[in-house]
Amino acid sequence: MSVSILCLDPGEKRIGVAVAEPPAYIAVPLEMVPAQPAESALARLSVIVAERRVKLLVIGLPLQTDGREGAATRAARRLARSMGEALKLPVEFQDERMTSNEAQRALSAGGGRARRSSGRADAVAASLILRAYVERTRGDGP
Repeated sequence: MSVSILCLDPGEKRIGVAVAEPPAYIAVPLEMVPAQPAESALARLSVIVAERRVKLLVIGLPLQTDGREGAATRAARRLARSMGEALKLPVEFQDERMTSNEAQRALSAGGGRARRSSGRADAVAASLILRAYVERTRGDGP
């Protein structure tokens, strides 16, 4: 599979965005997109999809710690359905449990500011989700 992959870490206020591109498929944090208004978020994501020639959308799935689906999971699935349709992309999911905490630790360890309001943690979390997806699905190569 030689396609660019866009990953979203959806939240009520912000959407973390990361990308992995051929041939290396290294997950790279891109940016944070405000979740509201939804039309603006979709417009920005459409630009990223076009610029990066994205062919697959991966959405972080916020499962509960015991693996069950809750309200946040259902909201992520709704977002995935609407984003996939609007962006005309196939959608896959990746468990995102603990990635926000891991992103905060990574930013702190790297000397970065760990404030979530900066949006950097959202993009880093998306890259961690995407890295897990790539490792899970690609084997030796996509």
